[in-house]
Amino acid sequence: MKWRPNTGAGKAAYSPRETGGGEEEKRTEQHRPSLAEGSEERSEELPEDARWTELLSAETLPEDFTERFMAELESLEIEAEEDFRAAEHEGQSADSGPRGPYRKKWAARKSFWAAAAAVLLLAGGLLVYTQPTIAERFRSLFAADSYADTGMREAREAGMVADSDAAASDAGYTLKVQEVIADSTRMVISVAMFDKDGKPAAGTILGAHYRIFDDQGEIPFRSGSGGNPSIDRRDFTFGRSAVGSEVSLYIEADEIAVSPGENLSDGSQNKTIKGSWNLLVKSDLSKANALSKTTRIEESYETPHGLRIEMLGTSRTPSGGTLEFETFLNAEARKRAEGGAQGKHSVYFRIESGEGESLADNLQTQFNASSTFDRWSGRTRWFCPFNNFPSESRPLRFVLDSYVIEEQSDASVSFRPEELSKDRPAEFADSGDRFAFTGFAVGPDPNGSPESSVGILTFSGHFNNPEFPSDTWIAVDESGRGYPLTFRGAVTSDTAGGELDGDQQFIAEGMTSLPKRLTIKRTAVHRLYRDADWSFQIPQTGSSGVVPE
Repeated sequence: MKWRPNTGAGKAAYSPRETGGGEEEKRTEQHRPSLAEGSEERSEELPEDARWTELLSAETLPEDFTERFMAELESLEIEAEEDFRAAEHEGQSADSGPRGPYRKKWAARKSFWAAAAAVLLLAGGLLVYTQPTIAERFRSLFAADSYADTGMREAREAGMVADSDAAASDAGYTLKVQEVIADSTRMVISVAMFDKDGKPAAGTILGAHYRIFDDQGEIPFRSGSGGNPSIDRRDFTFGRSAVGSEVSLYIEADEIAVSPGENLSDGSQNKTIKGSWNLLVKSDLSKANALSKTTRIEESYETPHGLRIEMLGTSRTPSGGTLEFETFLNAEARKRAEGGAQGKHSVYFRIESGEGESLADNLQTQFNASSTFDRWSGRTRWFCPFNNFPSESRPLRFVLDSYVIEEQSDASVSFRPEELSKDRPAEFADSGDRFAFTGFAVGPDPNGSPESSVGILTFSGHFNNPEFPSDTWIAVDESGRGYPLTFRGAVTSDTAGGELDGDQQFIAEGMTSLPKRLTIKRTAVHRLYRDADWSFQIPQTGSSGVVPE
C-alpha cells in the first residue's frame, strides 16, 4: 500500500490549531467489542474455573502448552463422562465418585488434576501470585479483546508497561489511568472508570483537552482512541521526538459516556455525564531512552520534476521508530509551484522488509506524519513515526513511490447550467483528470439548514491526482462574481488514480439563483508525479539514546 504524509510543506501538521492544541480527534477504531468476563466486581471471589483460566493464560508458559493441556483434558472429560454414566446405571453416586470397578479410573483422574495444578503453579512461579486478578487483566491494554499493535507488544516485551496512580473524581465517577507506555515517539494510556461505590463502570471519555510536555517544552501530537468494554485507550503519536528523562501528560476531561452494563456497544443506553476530571500522568523515559537507537542517514535524491529529498536519520524505540528527512523545490519547480519556494509538496513512500513486503501496522501512519516549513532555508522537515520498525532485527528498505507538488493551473470549462445532463455533459480535462459535469441546481443545502441556498454541481469521471478535492476550485457566473467550490463525496486515496461515480458534487456557497452561464476554474492543482526511481537500505547500526552521537 502506498504511504504518504497527509500534509504539505509550509503547514505544521501537528499545530495546536489543527489538533485543537491536543483536542481529541475522531476515533480511529470501532470502539468496544463485547466482553463476556470483563467486570472487576467479580475479581474478589473468582470461581475455580476462572482461576484455572488465569493460570492457563500465564505468559511464561510455552506457546503450545494450553493447546496440549486442553486436548488432554478433553479426552479425560469424555472418559469421565462415560464412567459416571456407567456408575449411575449401577446406582452409584456421581457426586462422591464411582465405586467398584470405576474407582481406579476416578483416582487416576484426581491424581491427574492434582499433578496438572502443580505443574501450572511451578510453571507460573511467583508470577501466579503477582499477576493482577482476571478482571484487572481484562481492564488492560492487552486484554484478549483489545487491539495492541506491534509496537505496543514489543514495548511490553521490553518491560515498558508502567502502572500509574493518576486519578480524578467528579459527578459520581472516578477516572483512573491504569497503564502507561511511553518513549520518545509515543505515549499510550489506559483509562478505567469507577462509580461512586468504587465499582467498575464501562465508560469512555467524550470531551477532553490534552497537553504533553518534555524537557524542551510542549510536544505536538495526534491522538487516537480504542480499547475494550472495560478500558478506554488513548494513543498519542508525537510530532517530534521527546527529549529528556520525562514526559508529562495533562488531561482536562469535561464529558464522559457511561454504560449501565458491561460494555458500550449499545450507544442508545449510554449516559452522558458532564464534569471536571483533571489528571497529570508522568512517565520516566530513562529506560526507554536507554533501549532506543538513533542512526544518521546520508542519502539524497532529486526527482525529475524538481523535488529534492535529503534524509536525516532514523530511530528505533521500544514501541516503534521514526524516519526524518527534509525536502525542498529546485528553481524550476518553484516557478511552477503555487506559492513559489514555499509551495506545498509531499511524498508517497513505503518501508519494505527484506522480502519486499510492506511492514504491517504502518498502513495508517500517513495520518501521523508531521511537517514544518523553515522560511529561511525554504526546506520542509518531515517527522514520520511508525508502530512497527524492526530495523535492528531485519533489513528494511525505503522505497519512494511518487510525489505531489501543488502547482498553478489555468484549466477551466464554461457551460449553460440549464443545459447540463448526463447526455450533454460539460467536459473538464487537466493534468490527467477528466471530469464530466452532468447537472447543476440551486436550492437548500441538503447538509445544511433549510434557509441556506447553494449551487450544486454534480459530476463523474476519472481522476489522476488523488488530492483533487483539496485543489483550489472556483465558479464564476456571467456577471464575474466568483463562488469558491468545496468538494462533497468520497474518493479512495490511491496513487493509481480511479473512477468516480455520479454522486460527487462541488458546492458553491451563497448562490441564490441559477446563473445563465457558469465557468468552472481550477487555479491550483496538487499534481501527482510517478516518475520517482529511488530506494535505499536503512542502516541497522546506530548509537544508543534519543540524540545521535
